[in-house]
Amino acid sequence: MRADLADRERAIAAAFDASEQVEVSTDRAELIESYDGVRKMIWRKVELYRQSRGTTTQVGGVQVIGDGAQITIVERIENSQIGSIGSGAQGGVSGQLLSNDATNGNVQEEATMNDETETDETGEATKEEGGIKPLPESLVQDLTTHRTLALRLALGEHPDMALIALTHALAEKTFYDFPRASVLEIQANSAHLRSFAQGINETAPARALAERHIYWTERRPKSSKDLWDFVVSLDADERMKLLAHCAALSLNAIKTPRMDRPSSLETSDKLAEAISLDMATHWTPTAESYFGRVTKAHILEAVTEAVGEDAANRIVDMKKQAMAQEAERLIAGTGWLPALLRGPEQPIQAEPEDEAYPMAAE
Repeated sequence: MRADLADRERAIAAAFDASEQVEVSTDRAELIESYDGVRKMIWRKVELYRQSRGTTTQVGGVQVIGDGAQITIVERIENSQIGSIGSGAQGGVSGQLLSNDATNGNVQEEATMNDETETDETGEATKEEGGIKPLPESLVQDLTTHRTLALRLALGEHPDMALIALTHALAEKTFYDFPRASVLEIQANSAHLRSFAQGINETAPARALAERHIYWTERRPKSSKDLWDFVVSLDADERMKLLAHCAALSLNAIKTPRMDRPSSLETSDKLAEAISLDMATHWTPTAESYFGRVTKAHILEAVTEAVGEDAANRIVDMKKQAMAQEAERLIAGTGWLPALLRGPEQPIQAEPEDEAYPMAAE
Protein backbone atom coordinates (compact mmCIF):
# COMPACT_ATOMS: atom_id res chain seq x y z
CA MET A 1 0.00 0.00 0.00
CA ARG A 2 2.81 2.40 0.93
CA ALA A 3 4.58 1.71 -2.37
CA ASP A 4 1.36 2.42 -4.27
CA LEU A 5 0.97 5.77 -2.51
CA ALA A 6 4.58 6.64 -3.26
CA ASP A 7 4.02 5.89 -6.93
CA ARG A 8 0.96 8.15 -7.01
CA GLU A 9 2.84 10.91 -5.24
CA ARG A 10 5.64 10.73 -7.79
CA ALA A 11 3.13 10.74 -10.64
CA ILE A 12 1.41 13.86 -9.33
CA ALA A 13 4.70 15.60 -8.62
CA ALA A 14 5.86 14.76 -12.13
CA ALA A 15 2.78 16.49 -13.52
CA PHE A 16 3.71 19.71 -11.77
CA ASP A 17 7.37 19.40 -12.63
CA ALA A 18 6.40 19.12 -16.27
CA SER A 19 4.15 22.16 -15.97
CA GLU A 20 7.08 24.32 -14.93
CA GLN A 21 8.69 23.67 -18.32
CA VAL A 22 5.71 25.25 -20.11
CA GLU A 23 5.79 28.93 -20.89
CA VAL A 24 2.58 29.45 -22.89
CA SER A 25 -0.83 29.04 -21.28
CA THR A 26 -2.21 27.04 -24.21
CA ASP A 27 0.57 24.50 -23.69
CA ARG A 28 -0.57 24.07 -20.13
CA ALA A 29 -4.04 23.15 -21.35
CA GLU A 30 -2.61 20.64 -23.82
CA LEU A 31 -0.43 19.15 -21.13
CA ILE A 32 -3.38 18.75 -18.78
CA GLU A 33 -5.41 16.89 -21.38
CA SER A 34 -2.52 14.52 -22.08
CA TYR A 35 -2.66 13.15 -18.52
CA ASP A 36 -4.96 10.44 -17.17
CA GLY A 37 -6.63 9.59 -13.87
CA VAL A 38 -5.52 11.24 -10.64
CA ARG A 39 -2.79 13.25 -12.36
CA LYS A 40 -5.28 14.87 -14.75
CA MET A 41 -7.80 15.64 -12.02
CA ILE A 42 -5.24 17.25 -9.71
CA TRP A 43 -3.69 19.19 -12.58
CA ARG A 44 -7.07 20.64 -13.60
CA LYS A 45 -7.90 21.76 -10.09
CA VAL A 46 -4.57 23.45 -9.55
CA GLU A 47 -4.72 25.15 -12.94
CA LEU A 48 -8.16 26.60 -12.12
CA TYR A 49 -6.83 27.85 -8.81
CA ARG A 50 -3.71 29.26 -10.48
CA GLN A 51 -5.82 31.13 -13.02
CA SER A 52 -8.15 32.50 -10.35
CA ARG A 53 -5.24 33.87 -8.37
CA GLY A 54 -3.19 35.02 -11.38
CA THR A 55 -0.21 33.15 -9.97
CA THR A 56 2.64 30.97 -11.04
CA THR A 57 2.83 27.72 -9.08
CA GLN A 58 5.55 25.33 -8.11
CA VAL A 59 5.22 22.10 -6.22
CA GLY A 60 6.43 22.21 -2.67
CA GLY A 61 5.40 18.67 -1.77
CA VAL A 62 2.85 15.94 -2.44
CA GLN A 63 1.21 13.55 -0.03
CA VAL A 64 -1.52 11.09 -1.04
CA ILE A 65 -4.20 10.74 1.62
CA GLY A 66 -6.87 8.10 1.08
CA ASP A 67 -8.39 8.63 -2.37
CA GLY A 68 -7.15 12.21 -2.60
CA ALA A 69 -3.88 14.07 -2.55
CA GLN A 70 -2.53 16.89 -0.37
CA ILE A 71 -0.30 19.14 -2.43
CA THR A 72 1.86 21.99 -1.14
CA ILE A 73 2.05 24.78 -3.70
CA VAL A 74 4.60 27.61 -3.77
CA GLU A 75 2.97 30.70 -5.30
CA ARG A 76 4.57 33.89 -6.56
CA ILE A 77 2.32 36.89 -5.97
CA GLU A 78 4.30 39.94 -4.97
CA ASN A 79 5.17 39.05 -1.34
CA SER A 80 3.20 35.80 -1.20
CA GLN A 81 4.81 32.70 0.21
CA ILE A 82 3.00 29.42 0.53
CA GLY A 83 -0.42 28.05 -0.28
CA SER A 84 -1.74 24.50 -0.09
CA ILE A 85 -4.34 22.77 -2.18
CA GLY A 86 -6.01 19.53 -1.22
CA SER A 87 -8.06 17.23 -3.41
CA GLY A 88 -10.47 14.74 -1.92
CA ALA A 89 -12.22 11.72 -3.40
CA GLN A 90 -15.12 13.84 -4.75
CA GLY A 91 -12.85 16.29 -6.52
CA GLY A 92 -13.42 19.22 -4.14
CA VAL A 93 -10.55 21.72 -4.08
CA SER A 94 -9.69 24.32 -1.50
CA GLY A 95 -6.71 26.65 -1.22
CA GLN A 96 -5.14 28.76 1.47
CA LEU A 97 -2.71 31.59 0.83
CA LEU A 98 -0.39 32.96 3.51
CA SER A 99 1.04 36.36 2.58
CA ASN A 100 3.28 38.94 4.20
CA ASP A 101 1.77 42.39 4.68
CA ALA A 102 4.29 45.20 5.08
CA THR A 103 2.23 47.07 7.68
CA ASN A 104 0.25 44.41 9.52
CA GLY A 105 2.81 41.59 9.62
CA ASN A 106 1.65 38.10 8.72
CA VAL A 107 -1.99 38.07 7.65
CA GLN A 108 -3.82 34.92 6.58
CA GLU A 109 -6.01 35.26 3.53
CA GLU A 110 -8.50 32.55 2.63
CA ALA A 111 -8.74 31.66 -1.04
CA THR A 112 -11.24 28.84 -1.21
CA MET A 113 -12.34 27.57 -4.57
CA ASN A 114 -15.26 25.61 -3.13
CA ASP A 115 -17.15 28.86 -2.56
CA GLU A 116 -17.19 29.49 -6.30
CA THR A 117 -17.44 25.88 -7.39
CA GLU A 118 -20.49 23.93 -8.54
CA THR A 119 -20.81 20.40 -9.81
CA ASP A 120 -21.93 19.38 -13.29
CA GLU A 121 -24.18 16.45 -14.13
CA THR A 122 -21.32 14.00 -13.50
CA GLY A 123 -20.57 15.42 -10.05
CA GLU A 124 -17.30 16.90 -11.29
CA ALA A 125 -16.39 20.25 -9.78
CA THR A 126 -16.62 23.20 -12.16
CA LYS A 127 -15.66 26.83 -11.68
CA GLU A 128 -17.49 29.72 -13.26
CA GLU A 129 -15.40 31.80 -15.61
CA GLY A 130 -16.62 35.31 -16.21
CA GLY A 131 -19.95 34.40 -14.64
CA ILE A 132 -20.63 31.60 -17.18
CA LYS A 133 -20.22 28.02 -16.05
CA PRO A 134 -18.17 25.74 -18.38
CA LEU A 135 -20.03 23.09 -20.32
CA PRO A 136 -20.36 19.75 -18.52
CA GLU A 137 -17.55 17.41 -19.46
CA SER A 138 -20.00 14.73 -20.55
CA LEU A 139 -21.58 17.19 -23.00
CA VAL A 140 -18.17 18.26 -24.31
CA GLN A 141 -17.37 14.59 -24.85
CA ASP A 142 -20.66 14.02 -26.66
CA LEU A 143 -20.30 17.05 -28.94
CA THR A 144 -16.69 16.32 -29.84
CA THR A 145 -17.58 12.69 -30.58
CA HIS A 146 -20.13 13.87 -33.13
CA ARG A 147 -17.51 16.22 -34.58
CA THR A 148 -15.03 13.34 -34.79
CA LEU A 149 -17.56 11.29 -36.75
CA ALA A 150 -18.17 14.18 -39.14
CA LEU A 151 -14.44 14.70 -39.61
CA ARG A 152 -13.95 11.01 -40.37
CA LEU A 153 -16.64 11.13 -43.03
CA ALA A 154 -15.35 14.37 -44.55
CA LEU A 155 -11.67 13.40 -44.49
CA GLY A 156 -12.47 10.21 -46.36
CA GLU A 157 -13.89 12.38 -49.13
CA HIS A 158 -10.77 14.58 -49.36
CA PRO A 159 -7.81 12.37 -50.28
CA ASP A 160 -5.50 15.36 -50.59
CA MET A 161 -6.11 16.44 -46.99
CA ALA A 162 -5.98 12.82 -45.82
CA LEU A 163 -2.50 12.64 -47.33
CA ILE A 164 -1.46 15.79 -45.48
CA ALA A 165 -2.90 14.49 -42.19
CA LEU A 166 -1.18 11.14 -42.66
CA THR A 167 2.14 12.79 -43.49
CA HIS A 168 1.78 15.07 -40.46
CA ALA A 169 1.03 12.13 -38.14
CA LEU A 170 3.94 10.01 -39.35
CA ALA A 171 6.37 12.92 -39.43
CA GLU A 172 5.51 13.94 -35.87
CA LYS A 173 6.10 10.42 -34.56
CA THR A 174 9.31 10.16 -36.60
CA PHE A 175 11.00 13.41 -35.62
CA TYR A 176 9.67 14.36 -32.15
CA ASP A 177 10.17 12.64 -28.80
CA PHE A 178 6.75 13.41 -27.33
CA PRO A 179 4.25 13.57 -30.22
CA ARG A 180 0.75 14.63 -29.26
CA ALA A 181 -0.29 17.16 -31.90
CA SER A 182 -1.62 14.73 -34.52
CA VAL A 183 -5.35 14.12 -34.71
CA LEU A 184 -4.77 10.69 -36.29
CA GLU A 185 -4.15 7.80 -33.92
CA ILE A 186 -1.53 6.18 -36.12
CA GLN A 187 1.53 4.47 -34.69
CA ALA A 188 4.90 4.52 -36.44
CA ASN A 189 7.30 2.08 -34.84
CA SER A 190 10.84 1.69 -36.15
CA ALA A 191 12.91 -1.36 -35.22
CA HIS A 192 16.58 -0.70 -34.49
CA LEU A 193 18.26 -2.78 -37.20
CA ARG A 194 21.59 -2.87 -35.37
CA SER A 195 19.93 -5.20 -32.86
CA PHE A 196 19.42 -7.79 -35.58
CA ALA A 197 22.52 -7.51 -37.80
CA GLN A 198 25.97 -6.67 -36.48
CA GLY A 199 27.71 -3.83 -38.27
CA ILE A 200 24.71 -2.88 -40.40
CA ASN A 201 24.95 0.79 -39.42
CA GLU A 202 28.34 1.00 -41.13
CA THR A 203 27.02 -0.16 -44.51
CA ALA A 204 26.48 2.15 -47.49
CA PRO A 205 22.65 1.79 -47.43
CA ALA A 206 22.59 2.70 -43.72
CA ARG A 207 24.69 5.81 -44.35
CA ALA A 208 22.41 6.84 -47.24
CA LEU A 209 19.33 6.42 -45.06
CA ALA A 210 20.94 8.43 -42.25
CA GLU A 211 21.76 11.26 -44.64
CA ARG A 212 18.17 11.37 -45.87
CA HIS A 213 16.92 11.48 -42.29
CA ILE A 214 19.30 14.32 -41.41
CA TYR A 215 18.05 16.25 -44.44
CA TRP A 216 14.46 16.21 -43.13
CA THR A 217 15.52 16.69 -39.52
CA GLU A 218 17.24 19.94 -40.45
CA ARG A 219 14.23 21.15 -42.44
CA ARG A 220 11.39 20.33 -40.06
CA PRO A 221 10.32 22.93 -37.44
CA LYS A 222 11.68 22.70 -33.92
CA SER A 223 8.21 22.54 -32.36
CA SER A 224 5.68 19.90 -33.34
CA LYS A 225 3.00 22.60 -33.06
CA ASP A 226 4.39 24.13 -36.25
CA LEU A 227 4.63 20.83 -38.13
CA TRP A 228 1.17 21.01 -39.72
CA ASP A 229 1.91 24.35 -41.38
CA PHE A 230 5.26 22.99 -42.55
CA VAL A 231 3.66 19.93 -44.17
CA VAL A 232 1.01 22.09 -45.85
CA SER A 233 3.70 24.45 -47.18
CA LEU A 234 5.53 21.66 -49.01
CA ASP A 235 4.78 21.15 -52.67
CA ALA A 236 3.18 17.86 -53.67
CA ASP A 237 6.48 16.24 -54.66
CA GLU A 238 8.28 17.15 -51.42
CA ARG A 239 5.30 16.12 -49.31
CA MET A 240 5.27 12.71 -50.96
CA LYS A 241 9.02 12.35 -50.33
CA LEU A 242 8.55 13.18 -46.65
CA LEU A 243 5.68 10.70 -46.38
CA ALA A 244 7.73 8.05 -48.14
CA HIS A 245 10.68 8.60 -45.79
CA CYS A 246 8.55 8.34 -42.64
CA ALA A 247 6.68 5.29 -43.92
CA ALA A 248 9.95 3.64 -44.91
CA LEU A 249 11.40 3.96 -41.41
CA SER A 250 8.53 1.89 -40.01
CA LEU A 251 9.08 -0.97 -42.48
CA ASN A 252 10.08 -4.26 -40.88
CA ALA A 253 10.69 -7.35 -43.00
CA ILE A 254 13.02 -9.06 -40.52
CA LYS A 255 12.50 -12.78 -40.01
CA THR A 256 13.52 -14.10 -36.61
CA PRO A 257 12.80 -17.36 -34.76
CA ARG A 258 10.41 -15.52 -32.44
CA MET A 259 8.57 -13.50 -35.09
CA ASP A 260 5.89 -15.58 -36.74
CA ARG A 261 4.30 -13.27 -39.29
CA PRO A 262 4.38 -14.95 -42.69
CA SER A 263 1.71 -12.65 -44.15
CA SER A 264 3.87 -9.60 -43.41
CA LEU A 265 6.89 -11.20 -45.07
CA GLU A 266 4.80 -12.10 -48.13
CA THR A 267 3.78 -8.46 -48.35
CA SER A 268 7.43 -7.43 -48.21
CA ASP A 269 8.08 -9.70 -51.21
CA LYS A 270 5.29 -7.98 -53.16
CA LEU A 271 6.64 -4.57 -52.20
CA ALA A 272 10.17 -5.52 -53.26
CA GLU A 273 8.83 -6.66 -56.62
CA ALA A 274 6.75 -3.50 -57.07
CA ILE A 275 9.75 -1.21 -56.53
CA SER A 276 12.15 -3.50 -58.45
CA LEU A 277 14.44 -3.97 -55.47
CA ASP A 278 17.85 -5.32 -56.50
CA MET A 279 19.68 -6.46 -53.38
CA ALA A 280 22.85 -7.00 -55.41
CA THR A 281 23.36 -3.24 -55.29
CA HIS A 282 23.02 -3.18 -51.49
CA TRP A 283 24.64 -6.42 -50.27
CA THR A 284 27.59 -8.57 -51.34
CA PRO A 285 28.18 -12.19 -50.30
CA THR A 286 31.55 -12.59 -48.59
CA ALA A 287 33.17 -15.14 -46.34
CA GLU A 288 32.25 -12.95 -43.38
CA SER A 289 28.72 -11.99 -44.37
CA TYR A 290 27.54 -15.34 -45.72
CA PHE A 291 29.83 -18.23 -46.75
CA GLY A 292 31.52 -18.57 -43.35
CA ARG A 293 28.10 -18.79 -41.68
CA VAL A 294 26.56 -21.59 -43.76
CA THR A 295 27.38 -25.24 -44.36
CA LYS A 296 29.74 -26.51 -47.01
CA ALA A 297 26.73 -27.83 -48.92
CA HIS A 298 25.32 -24.28 -49.09
CA ILE A 299 28.66 -22.94 -50.31
CA LEU A 300 28.90 -25.54 -53.08
CA GLU A 301 25.32 -24.84 -54.12
CA ALA A 302 26.05 -21.11 -54.37
CA VAL A 303 29.19 -21.64 -56.44
CA THR A 304 27.33 -24.04 -58.73
CA GLU A 305 24.52 -21.53 -59.29
CA ALA A 306 26.81 -18.54 -59.82
CA VAL A 307 29.81 -20.00 -61.66
CA GLY A 308 29.11 -23.60 -62.58
CA GLU A 309 29.46 -27.16 -61.42
CA ASP A 310 33.08 -27.46 -62.48
CA ALA A 311 34.09 -24.60 -60.16
CA ALA A 312 32.19 -26.21 -57.32
CA ASN A 313 33.92 -29.54 -57.91
CA ARG A 314 37.33 -27.89 -57.64
CA ILE A 315 36.67 -26.65 -54.09
CA VAL A 316 34.68 -29.60 -52.79
CA ASP A 317 37.58 -31.06 -50.75
CA MET A 318 38.64 -27.78 -49.14
CA LYS A 319 38.37 -27.05 -45.43
CA LYS A 320 35.39 -24.92 -44.47
CA GLN A 321 37.28 -21.63 -43.97
CA ALA A 322 39.30 -21.98 -47.17
CA MET A 323 36.16 -22.97 -49.09
CA ALA A 324 34.33 -19.89 -47.84
CA GLN A 325 37.14 -17.57 -48.90
CA GLU A 326 37.45 -19.20 -52.32
CA ALA A 327 33.69 -19.00 -52.82
CA GLU A 328 33.83 -15.27 -52.12
CA ARG A 329 36.48 -14.87 -54.80
CA LEU A 330 34.70 -17.07 -57.34
CA ILE A 331 31.29 -15.43 -56.94
CA ALA A 332 32.51 -11.81 -56.81
CA GLY A 333 30.93 -9.75 -59.58
CA THR A 334 28.39 -12.40 -60.62
CA GLY A 335 25.41 -10.78 -58.86
CA TRP A 336 24.58 -14.01 -57.07
CA LEU A 337 22.23 -13.71 -54.09
CA PRO A 338 20.85 -16.18 -51.55
CA ALA A 339 17.23 -17.15 -52.22
CA LEU A 340 16.04 -14.96 -49.32
CA LEU A 341 17.35 -11.85 -51.05
CA ARG A 342 16.24 -12.61 -54.60
CA GLY A 343 13.20 -11.14 -56.23
CA PRO A 344 10.68 -13.47 -57.90
CA GLU A 345 12.12 -12.63 -61.31
CA GLN A 346 15.79 -12.95 -60.32
CA PRO A 347 16.86 -16.54 -61.01
CA ILE A 348 20.62 -16.93 -60.92
CA GLN A 349 22.08 -18.51 -64.04
CA ALA A 350 25.58 -19.92 -63.95
CA GLU A 351 27.92 -17.99 -66.22
CA PRO A 352 30.29 -19.84 -68.56
CA GLU A 353 33.68 -20.27 -66.93
CA ASP A 354 36.71 -18.63 -68.47
CA GLU A 355 39.05 -21.36 -69.78
CA ALA A 356 42.00 -19.45 -68.33
CA TYR A 357 40.37 -19.35 -64.90
CA PRO A 358 42.99 -20.45 -62.34
CA MET A 359 42.49 -23.73 -60.58
CA ALA A 360 41.71 -23.56 -56.87
CA ALA A 361 44.37 -24.96 -54.59
CA GLU A 362 43.63 -28.43 -53.41
